[in-house]
Amino acid sequence: LADARHQQGEREAAHRGFAEAEAMQAEFQPQYPLLYSLRGFQYGELLLAEVERAAWSGLAAAEGSEGCAQVAQRATQALAIAERHNWLLDIALDHLTLARCALYADLLYGRTPGEDTQQQAEAAVAGLRQAGHQDHLPRCLLTRAWLRHSLNDLPGTQADLAEAQRIAERGGM
Repeated sequence: LADARHQQGEREAAHRGFAEAEAMQAEFQPQYPLLYSLRGFQYGELLLAEVERAAWSGLAAAEGSEGCAQVAQRATQALAIAERHNWLLDIALDHLTLARCALYADLLYGRTPGEDTQQQAEAAVAGLRQAGHQDHLPRCLLTRAWLRHSLNDLPGTQADLAEAQRIAERGGM
């Protein structure tokens, strides 16, 4: 429900819903107090939404990079859980979140994206392919296209955008 509210643009309701879900998570699994798996990824998307808009608009860093660091910390914890259980989809989504956090922070600070950003993006794409989840692949390809564009890799950018479009058209997205 919280993710649906986020997708509808109801940010405050989405925040409340994810906070409630996370409180339930902490109660039922105290060893894992943060949302993880798909729900953790969705919560991370909500938490990164404002930072992403700032990165797209070219605004300066400050609070955006702090948000990136917090979401990256959450994704790192979730990644450890996913790797422990060999959950391929969750591993890939956590790499995607880490790639986005690094990319947005780099863009907000006016830096060229670094090797870590590239490695996380590649791990996300490869992981989604391995997991066989094409429904998440377009968002990953769009992130990598933005990264490649930031690195002046026009052929790579175009290839990622073309593949995302092919998947979307084929799947009725």
